[in-house]
Amino acid sequence: MKLHRLRAWSGYLGFLLFVLLLFFFTDAYVFFLLGVLFFCLPLFSLLLFRLQTRHLQIELQAGNDTCQIRLHAPSPLGSPLIHLQLDTYNRFTQERAAHTLSLTEDTDHRFSEIAMGVIDIQGVRALAKDALGLFCWRRPIEANIQLLHVPAPMAAVSGEPLLQGGQKQAGSWQDTHEVRAYQPGDSLRWIHHKLSYKSGRLMVRAFENDTHPHVILFLDLSTSLTQNEATIALYQGACAALLKDGVRCTVRWYSEERSCSCSVSDPYQLHASLHQILAAPCAHSAHIPPQARLLGEGLYLLEPSGGDGHDTAVA
Repeated sequence: MKLHRLRAWSGYLGFLLFVLLLFFFTDAYVFFLLGVLFFCLPLFSLLLFRLQTRHLQIELQAGNDTCQIRLHAPSPLGSPLIHLQLDTYNRFTQERAAHTLSLTEDTDHRFSEIAMGVIDIQGVRALAKDALGLFCWRRPIEANIQLLHVPAPMAAVSGEPLLQGGQKQAGSWQDTHEVRAYQPGDSLRWIHHKLSYKSGRLMVRAFENDTHPHVILFLDLSTSLTQNEATIALYQGACAALLKDGVRCTVRWYSEERSCSCSVSDPYQLHASLHQILAAPCAHSAHIPPQARLLGEGLYLLEPSGGDGHDTAVA
């Protein structure tokens, strides 16, 4: 930025000197007027620039996977061209990068060039120049923002086909005629429509031991970044399909050499699990139980062997 301003001042002073020399050697009045105009031009540019930036404020907010940049410019002249410099740190890949964004209005920026992970936005600085590039406005911007950057979910039709390779003891029906009143968290797939219509309230089928079906998902995040992105994409689609069919999930993975796990029983917990998985460095190795079934792209499924729906098959 300093080099650009030095070049701008050098060009301005050089042109002003050229005009004055023309007036000195030709004694033409037009060059005198031109010299006065160019002499006053930086003052007008500075005045307009100060009016534009006097109450200018910049605010950064975290969107779903975008950085929302809001410009508050009360001046009727609008906002000058803002160069926003910021640093990003990817907690999953442990990569750092510097970015420069140019804007004159509110924008939602998605860092599409950044790999999958939880992204910390740090060291935000705002810079602006006047129309001639002679004067500069700088401001540090306080921002403590995290973005969750994940690939698009890989479609999975439903949870039931995912369970065909294992046991269904934890999710077997107790009796097709045994029902109970609907409770928050019950899957809409469990609703007994005929009895609900007759009784005038929602009724759902009852599971054996009144427990929800339950599976364990294992993520292998020890391979390449491209493969890891495919694993996360499939995990989102498969877990969403299982939840839609009323199946609770426990997801397990490794971060570096540390074993991690969390429970997922609704879409909000699914989103929270993605943040938890990608907020720590990726794994160097993975330990998948031999009885787990590969669903594809580094995602494994294990159905608990006990009928109580707990993780009796895995230590």
